[in-house]
Amino acid sequence: MSIHVSTLHFLLAINKEKKIKGNFLSIGKQTVYISFKKIESVFNKYFKKKNFKKKILSIDNFTRNKNLKNIDDSSLLSLFTKTKYHALDKSSYENADKILDLNNKNIPTKFVGKYDFIYDGGTLDNIFSPSQGISNFSKILKTNGRILHTNVGGAWPGAYCSFSCEWFYSFYANNNYKNVQVYLLIPEKGEWPNPNYSIYLYSPHFKRKKNYDPLYASKQRDLTGATIICYAEKGEKSSNNKIPIQSHYIEKDESDWRKKSIIFSKKKISSLMLDKKINKKKLPFLSNHYKFIGSIN
Repeated sequence: MSIHVSTLHFLLAINKEKKIKGNFLSIGKQTVYISFKKIESVFNKYFKKKNFKKKILSIDNFTRNKNLKNIDDSSLLSLFTKTKYHALDKSSYENADKILDLNNKNIPTKFVGKYDFIYDGGTLDNIFSPSQGISNFSKILKTNGRILHTNVGGAWPGAYCSFSCEWFYSFYANNNYKNVQVYLLIPEKGEWPNPNYSIYLYSPHFKRKKNYDPLYASKQRDLTGATIICYAEKGEKSSNNKIPIQSHYIEKDESDWRKKSIIFSKKKISSLMLDKKINKKKLPFLSNHYKFIGSIN
């Protein structure tokens, strides 16, 4: 579970548009893979220059990949939010204060509707039942609460699962969330943990091409190491467990979650500070499901 430069951009942009406050739930303790110098550099894109010297920050002493160069995730959050931080995990081995197995259908009532903001830094791609996991996230999220996911969207060693943009979008749209935005991040230059990413905004609508060859299209862009970021906001009438139907198989008399895109298209995250230099590379899967919106370097 982790926070990278890319996800920090999303957290800061989201916070700029609507303050992150209240009960914050980190799904697992997050390893912050960002140097302090880089954190300051990214912050300066979103705020007037901040003086961090007077801040008392904690070093990461708990995550599996801790080292003396990483600050604690709760310390990072304290630089730009006023929240009550909690970490949830299957055990307390990384010092989580909330214990819950996300694979279980029945969760204790003490968790239900408890949290204002949930951060999933790569949990769903590491549990056996991600559909149950995302439903449980929805259950423990407050009405008007928000969630940010970042999970594997391409081949990656050690991941249990890899996702599509549609998987996230369809779940939240079908459960009547107020807002859903899904992005595909494709690594270009640089090295893990913070390569340069080309960022594409996903839409459930596309123009079908004549004689489209899915195998050929899949080979035109290397998605190894791709990441999917999903941001969603729960509403008064949102549900938690309505299972969507994959878009190719929706019939006329069935709920068509794609219709929600009319609403969601007006609620994009507009504060992302991206490099808008035109990308001349081919679209993922040669499909206009994806729109290039910029790069993170």
